[in-house]
Amino acid sequence: MRAEELEREVRRHSPNLFSFWAPKKVHVVLDEDWLGRAVDWYEDLLFGMGVTYRADIWDCENYSQLLVVLASLEMVKYWRADVRVPIGWFTVMPEVPWSGIPAGAKHALVMARTRQGLVVIEPQTGVRAALADYPNRHRILEVFFE
Repeated sequence: MRAEELEREVRRHSPNLFSFWAPKKVHVVLDEDWLGRAVDWYEDLLFGMGVTYRADIWDCENYSQLLVVLASLEMVKYWRADVRVPIGWFTVMPEVPWSGIPAGAKHALVMARTRQGLVVIEPQTGVRAALADYPNRHRILEVFFE
């Protein structure tokens, strides 16, 4: 999948998207099972470090970026440097609470393209949903794919 195709797909769900960035590389579409294993690995790492979600501090971008980096590094074992994993982080101004995260304040989450379509991941709680089912998809501000 090319960056242009990925952007068109995201914009179909979020027509008011302000900014989209993805490298001009081929993105290997992920298997949903692989993505689940990557999220499990990420959660195990956080648990091992004793890191837990705290609603009183702005740390969502750190969680989001860490999950994206770990998933991308995992793929280094399988692909050359000119192939990327379609996973990235995004910011949203949610108007609907979702996955234990309140509405009303800018928030960062993870988005991945799997064979089943675009998936939103709340890295602080591990909840996943299809982008089409994510209630704040029309409020996404910017997307940064690896």
